[in-house]
Amino acid sequence: NSFVDQSLVWARQTPTEIYWPGRILGQHHENSIASAKPFYHVQLFVTEQSIWTDDLLPYSQCRDSMT
Repeated sequence: NSFVDQSLVWARQTPTEIYWPGRILGQHHENSIASAKPFYHVQLFVTEQSIWTDDLLPYSQCRDSMT
């Protein structure tokens, strides 16, 4: 999946955490290789915490199974 700024997503930082709803604020590629997996800066809802992660799911496609 390719996500853009302001997309609604489910995000988590590590595989042991649960996914949390949030909004993408920006993205960064680990290196200059165009095929490198991007990391996304996500503002999590409710907690107001922001994280950098590459572990995202589309919000609308997963909404019913996550709530």
